Amino acid sequence: MKSVIYILILLFNSPLCIPLLYAQSIELIFVGDAMLHKRQQDIAFRNEKWHFDECFDAIRNCIREADLSIVNLELPLGGAPYSGYPAFCGPDQYASALKDCGFDIFLCANNHILDRHTKGALRTMQVLDSMKVYPMGIYRSRSEADDRHPLLIEKNKIRMAFLNYTYGTNGFKPKDNLIINYIDTLQIKHDIQTAHTKRADIIIATIHWGTEYQFMPSKSQKKLTEFLFRNGVTLIIGSHPHVVQPIFFNAAQDGNKTLIAYSLGNFISGMSFPPSTGGLLLRVLLKKDSEKKVEIDEASYRLLFTQRYGENWKPVSRIIDATAYNPADTTITTDTHQRINSYLQETRKLFKSSNIGIKEENN
Repeated sequence: MKSVIYILILLFNSPLCIPLLYAQSIELIFVGDAMLHKRQQDIAFRNEKWHFDECFDAIRNCIREADLSIVNLELPLGGAPYSGYPAFCGPDQYASALKDCGFDIFLCANNHILDRHTKGALRTMQVLDSMKVYPMGIYRSRSEADDRHPLLIEKNKIRMAFLNYTYGTNGFKPKDNLIINYIDTLQIKHDIQTAHTKRADIIIATIHWGTEYQFMPSKSQKKLTEFLFRNGVTLIIGSHPHVVQPIFFNAAQDGNKTLIAYSLGNFISGMSFPPSTGGLLLRVLLKKDSEKKVEIDEASYRLLFTQRYGENWKPVSRIIDATAYNPADTTITTDTHQRINSYLQETRKLFKSSNIGIKEENN
């Protein structure tokens, strides 16, 4: 017995064991825009109850297994009456279903957050706070914004700082002390400095930007990306175009790995324009090494697709894990099979020519 203890002591004091003692990791999952068009609402409301949980059955386990999952909530929870495009407003049950699916952080700095004006945005904050999740990008006062942004979360001894900004709010302006994080490089630089001051191991920026339905990033997206990386951001996640855009995962000049996903597309929506019926689930593994340096260790993605019709053309609104798509699925109409195949072909073609350093996961 003593010899076993002696061997263990030697092992744990060996330089070979140092990485085992200090290495920590955390898995993050990001998805794109969680939208709620009128047709989705009509399908989900049956027998005087909302049925949103079924929308996420195919990817629920994947979301829940991550250490931290992030979704862009692209609508206010403004209370009844509910509405779709162009001025969205959804029921609280939609956010509850997203939480039950496994999402922890709800990004709210987007162009639709003021669709029910300041009152709707404030109610959104109240509902998300009551759900014990992390709302980001909107705040009830300047003091609350200073206190809650950047959002600092520590898991597995990795301290992460999350930033969230939007290009605009469809012409509406916040009132009554409501703060919305608009893209402002001076404010962003201040927030990055704050994150460093608060001892963040890694800084993650989530940005609502770009041009709708464009598959390549705009000049302004590229310019802001360079600014963010130059000022210490490691990981950038984009939303708003409603279609996927390229991902670049590579080593920076100083040797640190950086990742930019310009647009994750739609997580779920009622859109019918073929490329907008899909999106990405991005998985990122962060790791702290023996020198207590945190970096992106791995990154991969899965393709998602919003199914609109099922067997016998029954209206449905659910996410299909397109990466694991089964062509023999009889609950999917011939038309939907064609749409999925078209989405997979076009997206894989785009990513084959444009992505750097990242691949689609195996089935």
